[in-house]
Amino acid sequence: MSEAAAGYYWLDDVYDDSYAHAQLGGVWAFKAPFELRLTAHDTDSAARRLFPGLAGSRVEAALQASF
Repeated sequence: MSEAAAGYYWLDDVYDDSYAHAQLGGVWAFKAPFELRLTAHDTDSAARRLFPGLAGSRVEAALQASF
């Protein structure tokens, strides 16, 4: 299964700027009840200015189990 999301955050009233965020992910069920999730995130340069050290590009991996 794959998933994608995109968002735009209007923060002009608080930070006098706005930013965009996008993510793309995949989930692989390999042996019940376990799944592997891989997600890539990215933000634009405005987010990097607003939230240095927190915004930018990253990849996350997670092992999940449902019972």
